Amino acid sequence: NNLGCYYQNQCVNYKLAKEYYMKAIEKGICISICNMAFLYEKKGKYDKSEKYLLMGVDRCHAKCINLLERYYIKQKNKIGLLKLYAKTRQVGKYMAIVNEYFLEEKENNDIIIAIIETLENMEIQNESPNGIKFIKKLLCHQIDIMKLHF
Repeated sequence: NNLGCYYQNQCVNYKLAKEYYMKAIEKGICISICNMAFLYEKKGKYDKSEKYLLMGVDRCHAKCINLLERYYIKQKNKIGLLKLYAKTRQVGKYMAIVNEYFLEEKENNDIIIAIIETLENMEIQNESPNGIKFIKKLLCHQIDIMKLHF
């Protein structure tokens, strides 16, 4: 990882930096995942950056979680935020997005589906409080009503 940082920041040799970050990732050094994401972000390759941040989130690396949250907020990606908050069990932030959806005047099927999917995943892990289960029932009912209108 240190050699990757050296080549990225001192020598500005991204090819060697990636090579050393990959070696560190293979050895299980999680900070290298964040550094790889930074490298791709710096080069404007946001899809690849997101890929590495998601990898870091899977390994519960706090810095990756924070960077991915920042990225999704910047991109106004509510579905990405919902999935991130559900995966990292940040129920308060998750509920803030759900509440925001209910306060919006327009209906967004993609967000409804994402909320239901993430709620189902939480239920499978037996981690969803009763209030969240109730919201899922409301959204399922709302989708049924929308199907009747279209």
